[in-house]
Amino acid sequence: MSLFFITFEAIAILLAIGVIGFIVISKNVLPLKALDVLAPLIIDISIPALIFVNILTKFNPEKFTGWYTRPLWWIGYTILILLFTLIIGKFIKVPEFQLGLLYPNSIFIPLAIIPVIFPSTSNMLVELFIFTILSPVFVFNSYFYFFKQKGSFNWKKLFNPIFISTILSIFLVLVGLDGYIPNIVIKVSKMLGVLALPLIMILIGGNIYVDFKRRGKIKLKLLLLFLLLRNIIFPIIILILLYFIKPETNIAFLIFLMTIVPPLTAIPIIVERAKGDTSIANQFVVSSLIISIVTIPTWLAIFNKFFDFL
Repeated sequence: MSLFFITFEAIAILLAIGVIGFIVISKNVLPLKALDVLAPLIIDISIPALIFVNILTKFNPEKFTGWYTRPLWWIGYTILILLFTLIIGKFIKVPEFQLGLLYPNSIFIPLAIIPVIFPSTSNMLVELFIFTILSPVFVFNSYFYFFKQKGSFNWKKLFNPIFISTILSIFLVLVGLDGYIPNIVIKVSKMLGVLALPLIMILIGGNIYVDFKRRGKIKLKLLLLFLLLRNIIFPIIILILLYFIKPETNIAFLIFLMTIVPPLTAIPIIVERAKGDTSIANQFVVSSLIISIVTIPTWLAIFNKFFDFL
């Protein structure tokens, strides 16, 4: 099976689970308040457990010698996307538009894609977790600037469960204590980690139902422009830059993956906190997610032609 169809199938399965989430919330099989329970369960327990067990069992610093450079590449990439976003913001003064361009779905969607295109022995998930370690800190300490609100660095957002889990598991491996972790801890972490992806998609499906109910008037021109930039133009620019810069293949893959995934699903939530337009934020996120079922497999197939990562 070709890379396109492998990736297409993976995203289609994700969307199918999302549809189930949409249905169970819309039919009140799960009450709407269940979404408020699912979010912390995923972010504070399931994903940290997934990160912990993957790094603890697959991270080998002797073979993965450049692991500490991954966050530096993320910083460089994020600065570049931020510059693009600020330039576009001079012409499109819609903060929700700018957030959709700047904040990618850096963990949830890659969690579905990476396991189906890389073997179980691959370190790519470990690389993803290390690469994106600063992403939550950046998102929750920068979004308010786009709404011209006062804010300051929130240290509580730095020491979040995902960050702590990543740092702790790396530390245990580096000092050689990973072999002393009881097997029961590993097994429990695996079981909790397995829940992450289906719960994420049920949550997304439920949120899409909520978004659908309050979608407001569809701003078609602005929406099409967003999709053109987020799903087409940005990937073209980044692919060209990667081709000439020629970083390591795994680094290039992670950077390009950040570029082709839809926006962060939490954008409508942070837009609501900032008293922005949640309706248009919902439209950007949902529409980009839907068309990504075609754009992500297409872009990965093109990327493979240039970098031959599989």
